[in-house]
Amino acid sequence: MAPTACGDRLPAVTLAPLRALLDDVALIEHSVLAVPDLTSGHCTDDAGRALALACAMPNDAEARPVAERCLGFLCEMHVRGGQFRLRDRPPGGGAATSDDASGRAIHGIGIAAALAPWSAVSTSARHLFADVVDFDTPHLRARAHAVLGAAAVTAAGGRPPPGTRELVDRLVVGLDVALAGDWPWPEPRLSYGNAILVEARLAAASLRDDARAIERALRVLRWLVGIETMPGHFSPTPVGGWGPGEPRPGFDQQPIEAWTLADAALRAFEITGDTSWATTVHSAAGWFAGSNDTGVMMWDPSTGRAYDGLQRHGVNRNEGAESALALVGTLRAVERVDASVAAVGTSSRIRPQAGQRGAPADG
Repeated sequence: MAPTACGDRLPAVTLAPLRALLDDVALIEHSVLAVPDLTSGHCTDDAGRALALACAMPNDAEARPVAERCLGFLCEMHVRGGQFRLRDRPPGGGAATSDDASGRAIHGIGIAAALAPWSAVSTSARHLFADVVDFDTPHLRARAHAVLGAAAVTAAGGRPPPGTRELVDRLVVGLDVALAGDWPWPEPRLSYGNAILVEARLAAASLRDDARAIERALRVLRWLVGIETMPGHFSPTPVGGWGPGEPRPGFDQQPIEAWTLADAALRAFEITGDTSWATTVHSAAGWFAGSNDTGVMMWDPSTGRAYDGLQRHGVNRNEGAESALALVGTLRAVERVDASVAAVGTSSRIRPQAGQRGAPADG
């Protein structure tokens, strides 16, 4: 892997850290410290994200087993149309569906349909994707994940399942924001996985080759980076969210925030070629290496997996599936952006981003 802003304080990008969490079904959802909690079962959210990563990293030794088991799990969790159950061991034994989990499942299925090099996986994913194109939800993050899956299928070429482009057009509504004032966001407070909203908007605008929509989304992403940057390091929105006038930094910070920002910045770089977005990818990765609000490393060298949360006075040292996936996904974004920067003859060593907190959207 190309060197990152934090040098050898980050591991190589590989799916190998997921091996301990992968059983015959899918990824085990939770861990107690580094030990997988077998009683926690499996979660559709994790399966969708793991499927996407495995299909985007097909040369990794663990890619095919991860993809096959997670896609099989998603087929089992599929209820009807675009709806999926959240997990296989729901409280009370019920079969509750979840819009957020369904959106993440559709994201992973779309990536698999677009990228999987294994015919059984790609064929099954395309068949399943054709069944979910009627998905609709008022929840913005669920919309964003489904848009990214459908955009991947569309961008892959060939003949996407009927309704794929309509899925993008229907669900992208609501992700756009007004740029007036000091709060250019579609919600009154930042919540979780915030950058996914902007990445989905960029993906949809890129499909249409809509330069104005791309620029609007980039301006909002610049604003978000400013909000989530303290001098010299990434400072993500914590679990409880953040709104105007509230103090920063906030805790408990989650690895998923670094991953969503890294992926959004990577997409912005791929669209624009602007190396400032490469710097943002490195800043997100640096959070794991200790370039964060408390200066502690957020991954376990003995397992290669990330810790579950950064707290004000310490670290949540459990190592669940979402955190493991977030570290792998962020490192993959670093690898991709470094390769792209190097390909155009620019040094792959990106200086850490300083940034100013709360920069206006039109700055």
